[in-house]
Order: sequence, then structure tokens, then C-alpha cells
Amino acid sequence: MFIDGTINTIKETTILVNQTNKTNNRTTMNDPEIYAELRSLGIRLQLNDVRQIIQLLKDGSSVYRIRESGVAAKDSIRKIRNLYQQGKLQFLYDTSAEEEIVKIAISEASVSGNGQHTANHEGAGSLERISGRILADLPSINWNVQVLKSLGLSTDDSLELMLDRDDLEHRRSTWKLSDLSRYLELYLTVDYYYQSKDLENKPPFNFAKLAAKAKADGIINSNRALQEIADNIIRYEVWSGGPYREAFGHAQVVTSRSAKNFREHYGQIIDSYINGGIGELTQPLLPPSISE
Repeated sequence: MFIDGTINTIKETTILVNQTNKTNNRTTMNDPEIYAELRSLGIRLQLNDVRQIIQLLKDGSSVYRIRESGVAAKDSIRKIRNLYQQGKLQFLYDTSAEEEIVKIAISEASVSGNGQHTANHEGAGSLERISGRILADLPSINWNVQVLKSLGLSTDDSLELMLDRDDLEHRRSTWKLSDLSRYLELYLTVDYYYQSKDLENKPPFNFAKLAAKAKADGIINSNRALQEIADNIIRYEVWSGGPYREAFGHAQVVTSRSAKNFREHYGQIIDSYINGGIGELTQPLLPPSISE
């Protein structure tokens, strides 16, 4: 149930690049100015709560899961999510490292095989064509809580995925490219569990979501290196730590200018998930001939 091929278009994350100058001017704002800016956007929460919600969104948490943490009401979380996706909350966080990776990915995806630059976007009205191609290649998923639980997902994780997917389904007529990306991400998350259903060491939910987000970005950005890195997160069972994590760092992927940046970027997230650098082992040591 793999999704193969790439889509010759660039993701809306170029919003981050296009607004770099505006963001740089705002990173020096003091707290009263920040609160005034938040109020102008209709946000009345404490600054730390807003930043916490943004971080949870960046980590892939859903509105449902964030609401369960008690940090804010559902409507407030949705408003922050929408503003974040539109690039209107950049004054609250530093995106310089991510912008550099996005710029490189855009540069690669906009060059065709003969070295000629292709269009960076398909123009107004292109979302329908893009989504048509992506949706046609989606794996077949039975969105039933018992089916998802049978794949190894917990009840809470199954419900979170289903609520997010249903929410996007009901809003399909107003989708932006970021919504399409999230929709693809949900299907890829479950697909990784389908691929692992007969394996004993199934991916933890946060690792499956991380891999799915990376692969969705890779598909929409036509970046083969990112797609391969995403699959390697699951194939190498990086959550087991130790030599498994090390092997992921050495795994060969298609050569590109962004491959090293992407591998380091996701390697840092993986290390934060397994806690403590290379992480604690949850699997037996590999044979010396492999781990050396």
C-alpha cells in the first residue's frame, strides 16, 4: 500500500519564505506589542499558551489532542491553527532553519531533469488538479475505529485520526494546500500501520506521524530524498534507539542538496523523541557485523 511517484508542484510552505522580511522585523517585538498583535488577530490567550499550541501543532498534534490537554478551548485552538497555517503568527517563533530547508527543496523541485527550471506553482485554480492527482493515489483505508485499533493503534490515537480526517472531509470545498497536505499525512500515518501490521515492533504513534508528515511534504514538494528519509524512519525502526538510530543516519538516499539538511533535521526530532541523544534500546543489539 505504498504511494509512489511525485507531484510536480511546490507546497504552500513558500509562505514562510515569502514573508521572511516581515517576520524578521517582528522577532524583536516586546511582550506588550506581541499581545497587541495577538488581540488584533482575535486571540485572547496567554502568550505562553499560544506558543505551546503552536509547538504542539508543529509536532503534528491535532486540535482534538491539544484540546484534551486543557490548554485552550477547541475554537481557540482552531483559530490559532488557521492563523499559523496562513503564516500570520511568525512573529512568535523563529523559522530561519526551516526556511533554509524549504528554499533548498523549492530550488530542487523547480529544476527538471535537463537542468531547466520549471514553474514553482501551477497558478490559480491548480489546487483541484493537484488534489485530484494525490487523492487518486491514496491507499485504501477503512476509517473505522475497530479497524484502526486492529492495526495496533490505541483508541485515543484512532479517534484522533478519524476526527481529523472527518473534519477535513467536511471542509474539502474550502481546502488550501496545507489542508491537502494534512489529509495526505493522515492516510500515510495509517498506511504505515498497515505495512507494519504483521510485525512485532510496530512504530509508536509519534514516529508514524513524523514519518507521514515528512513523506507528505516530500510528495507535494516532489522531493525524493525526503520521501526516502520518511520511509527509513519506519524501515529502520529508529524508535528502538542505539544501532537502529545510527543505521538510519547512515542509510543511503537519493543524492540532493537538501538530503543532508533533511536527515539532520529529522534526526534531531527523532533524538528528542527517544530522549537522550541516541536513545535507549528497546530491541536486542544488532549482530556486530551490522552494527560496526
